Amino acid sequence: MNFRFMKESDLNEVSILYELCFPEACMKKERKVTYRDGILIAILDNKIVGMLTIDYLNDNFLDEKCAYINNVCVHPEYQGRGIGYDLMRECEKICKNNGTNLMKLTSQKSRIAAYRLYEKCGFYIYDTCVFKKYI
Repeated sequence: MNFRFMKESDLNEVSILYELCFPEACMKKERKVTYRDGILIAILDNKIVGMLTIDYLNDNFLDEKCAYINNVCVHPEYQGRGIGYDLMRECEKICKNNGTNLMKLTSQKSRIAAYRLYEKCGFYIYDTCVFKKYI
């Protein structure tokens, strides 16, 4: 398996993967994949089988660089093969190489398998509450 950041030519295949993994969000029109930096993809047999996004935030008050990981998904036909784990490990290497000492992510409570993956990768739940507002 290979990992690399998404290219503009990957947009269609990444969009299809995203719709397979997050159909409810796509039906609500809340999310649409667009080409941008920070989308890490996993490639197996010349097919994009996994993805996640990495966004960095510098907290100047705490003098800390944090990576926010979102949209972690693996093609349903490829789940259970360790691809999500390998993708998260590759993400961690990239974040460390970029001087990040903290990674955070959020996940829906209904994504039980995702929770297990994150715990296996060393993440733990800390006191959090997510708010959002469209403007």
